[in-house]
Amino acid sequence: MHAMHKDDFDSIEPALAQEWNARRGDSSLPWEQARSAARAAWDRAEGAYFRTGDPDDSSESSEAKENEQVVGVLNELLESTRDAEFGFQACADEVAAANLQQLFYHRAEQCHQAADELVQLIWRFGGTPSEGGTAGGAMHRGWIHIKGAMGADSDLAMLEECERREDAALARYSKALAQTLPHEVRSFVERQVQGARRNHDQIRDLRNEARDAPDERGGQAENVRR
Repeated sequence: MHAMHKDDFDSIEPALAQEWNARRGDSSLPWEQARSAARAAWDRAEGAYFRTGDPDDSSESSEAKENEQVVGVLNELLESTRDAEFGFQACADEVAAANLQQLFYHRAEQCHQAADELVQLIWRFGGTPSEGGTAGGAMHRGWIHIKGAMGADSDLAMLEECERREDAALARYSKALAQTLPHEVRSFVERQVQGARRNHDQIRDLRNEARDAPDERGGQAENVRR
């Protein structure tokens, strides 16, 4: 970044004097008399420079704008990741099977860790992390508890809910990958996409097993759900 200094005028004065003498034309004003006016004009220009910044330094303002856009993407991911964390916790509270409860709590913890990483990235790019999740996420968790209270197929209902949550995670991270992102942010998002795909496939398989399992009425859960 180029910087102007108070001694710049003194350093270029010989060149200015030479140019003045070459270009003054019919003016009889010698450089010795024009010097004070030229110095005053220089000082005014220098003052404007330090008030407004380097007019040639557009890269810094461009970088700030890019960082602001990155922070916006990261904050959207942070809010939805917190929604997912709380959602998995709500599902864990509603299932009867111990293995599913453990799985959902584990996914909630993974989301919590991802949220912590997002917070650090947001700070690194000069932003302020959003607090909490979204209002829609809170309403959705209320619906999870209602579904859990509806009866015998609670485990299947929670598996279906968690599969949708993994679908949503894949969608939001894929949307983020479509943006222009710094390398470290893109690497983070790609890791989350890979994890969401693995988790989605695991939950899908468990959901299929639950659908095919006989229910208490002698039928199959899949017949109830389809």
